[in-house]
Amino acid sequence: MAIGIGIGIGIEVGLARQRWRNWPELVTVAKLIVFAALTTLRNLDYRSEVLLWQQTTAVSPHKARAFNNLGHAYSAAGCGVLAEAAYRHAQALNPNYTLARDNLASLIERGMAASAPGC
Repeated sequence: MAIGIGIGIGIEVGLARQRWRNWPELVTVAKLIVFAALTTLRNLDYRSEVLLWQQTTAVSPHKARAFNNLGHAYSAAGCGVLAEAAYRHAQALNPNYTLARDNLASLIERGMAASAPGC
């Protein structure tokens, strides 16, 4: 897929260079193509809520909110053990984060924390 995007960018830049001798327009076209490609790649993360928050925690490993949201996504997917781990990680990052504490308590209360270990 990345090869196709690269070829497409090369063709478009070549065509734009022939059509427009005005470099600011060429730069604008190139930026639009790059941003469109990056948007397409980012949209792959939105295939599922779990994938979105896994990717977010990978690039922001020190944000408790991201781990809380990952825990919520795991919980919604029925992955109680993973949800518990994500909530506990969120609490470790920010002990005063009450939402993560409350979500963990709710998960345990519903008996989901020990469920679906292979999820």
